[in-house]
Formats: sequence, structure tokens, C-alpha cells
Amino acid sequence: MSRKSKIDAVEKVKIVEQYLNGELSQKGAAKICGVNKRCVQDWIRIYKAKRPTGLLTSKTNRSYSKELKLQAVHAYLSRQGSLDEICVKFRIRHHSQFMNWIGMYNEGKELKELTGGSAMKKARKTTLEERICIVKDCLEHDRNYGAMEGFWGILKREMYYGKRFTSKEELIQRIQNYIEYHNYRRMQRKLHIMTPMAFHELTLQAA
Repeated sequence: MSRKSKIDAVEKVKIVEQYLNGELSQKGAAKICGVNKRCVQDWIRIYKAKRPTGLLTSKTNRSYSKELKLQAVHAYLSRQGSLDEICVKFRIRHHSQFMNWIGMYNEGKELKELTGGSAMKKARKTTLEERICIVKDCLEHDRNYGAMEGFWGILKREMYYGKRFTSKEELIQRIQNYIEYHNYRRMQRKLHIMTPMAFHELTLQAA
């Protein structure tokens, strides 16, 4: 399916170069173009990775290999860089694409070599610690992704509902105990009677 953009390639290049020269803020650029700030961030990242030609309107969805997707997701989850840095390193055009891969990987699915969004097969779920990293990165870079909502929903349901904590220290200890139990001691049938961390190590070895 072809992609259409209300902002032509020349205008995108002009806006990005004004931002890089300190003449515009991301918020100001977004207002001028009538788009959200995330779009401007995508343009900036594409420009940095591929120079101006990278902003030419794509006639077809770009295909990403299974290996590249796995490398990018593993790099992000192992804290080798922020969303921006990983997207630039692996030449991923849009944050939303990358977050979709992480989200589907988090649901226990393996990336296939298709286009941006990708269908996937069964694999494994990310750990709570990895979800915390995703949320932290979203907060630090002024983003609002479904990963944040999913994380807080799980934590609220499993950690807070019907419970009362008398101190901050008690809450922190309970969270640490929760992470330790669910990652290192709780066997799961869908993970072939293995703990999430044991299955995670096995998945990385096979990648």
C-alpha cells in the first residue's frame, strides 16, 4: 500500500534543517506543519540516518528482515540505547513501527520477515524489568505509548489492588520481590515449564 503525506519531501527537509540549525523547536516545527511532535521526531531521525534523501516519500512499505527486527528489539531491551538511538542504528523509519515490534514480542510472538508491522509466531514475553525500561524511556523522551499503559495496568492489578503499604521502603521491597519471583522462580507452562529468565536466555542463544 502506498503512503501519502500532506507535507512534501522538500518541506520536511527544510523543517528538519531549521530544527538542526537551532531555528525551530520540535514543538514549533510540528505546529507549522500541522502534525504531532512524534512525526517531526521521525523526520529528524530519518534525516540523521539517511540524510535528506531518506525523507523522500516511500512508494512502498519498507521490508525489514527477521534478523534486523530481533537485533533491534534485543538491543533496546538490553539497554544498548534509547528508542531514537536504536531506530537510527537500525534505520527504522518510525517509532511506531519499532514499538509495535516490541509490543508483539512482549506478547510472546516471534518476528517474521515481512513489512513494517509484521505478523509473528510464538516466542516469549518481556520481563517486568524490561517493561519498566520501556516506560522509563517513554517518560524521559516525552512519549505516550501503549507500553506505558500496559505496564501500569499490570502493576496496579497485581501489586496494588486490595493491598495497603505502610512505607515507601515496603512498596519498593514488594516490587523487587515481585520481579524476582515472576522472572526467576515462577515456572510457566506456555514457556515449556521454564522461568521467564531461563526461557529468555534460551531465546537469545537461538537468535
